[in-house]
Amino acid sequence: MIQLDRVLTVIVCGAGPASEVGQLAKLAQEHGWTVQVVATPAALDFLDIPAIEALTGSPVRSQYRKAGEPRSRSADAIIVAPATYNTINKWAQGISDTYALGILAETTALGVPIVVLPFINSALAARPPFRRSVEDLRGEGIHILLGPGGIEPHEPHTGSELIASYPWQSAFAEAERLVAELRRTRSRRRRTRRRWPGVSAPGSALGGPPGGARRATHRRHADPGSPFRTGLVYRLPSSSLSIVQLAATASRAALGAVARDRLRRP
Repeated sequence: MIQLDRVLTVIVCGAGPASEVGQLAKLAQEHGWTVQVVATPAALDFLDIPAIEALTGSPVRSQYRKAGEPRSRSADAIIVAPATYNTINKWAQGISDTYALGILAETTALGVPIVVLPFINSALAARPPFRRSVEDLRGEGIHILLGPGGIEPHEPHTGSELIASYPWQSAFAEAERLVAELRRTRSRRRRTRRRWPGVSAPGSALGGPPGGARRATHRRHADPGSPFRTGLVYRLPSSSLSIVQLAATASRAALGAVARDRLRRP
């Protein structure tokens, strides 16, 4: 089923496939997405800006808006394609010197699904700084389609031969999958909250009814030198405390009765 009014932000970098970004925009629109395109400064020379703006119905943004200009819509997903060596390295290092990098720097921490489809040659892909950048971004939850199951680096000076076969559809399919997965997760959380009001953790190591009747929160260990500085602290909802206290009182009373009975025996 096609869901309407989902917003896809496409961040385009300065590489050969950028000239064909309209393919991705059309594919997303066919599946009910609203598309907005953001370009790095280096990407502008690759784009047919009037054609893209006519296709998407929104301006191609490459700079921060001026006072009074409308904001871009918040994205349900972001695809960075083609993603270049320069953009990936700057992004991983936290550099935000363009509008595109500013969006990526902020959105990385917001839980929005981000898919990256690189276009890079094997010489650059072999550099240790690039490999570290890819590892760091993946560690932050960014989905980079590079290597097995994604796109492979091409030989230097052969990029122009690969523009027509650039796999836009792979990036879009991954974005669709991530958004659907995120919606299912949020739906499960809503159902849990309705069934067990006040419960923030879905179950606990201490047992309890489905959905969890205990609340799990993180706190710092009192000893800053301990190797176990972070742990889970389970708290019963206040309504359950009286039940626990009543059970403990009844247990003590029963034990007391047994002890008295034994004392009366000859």
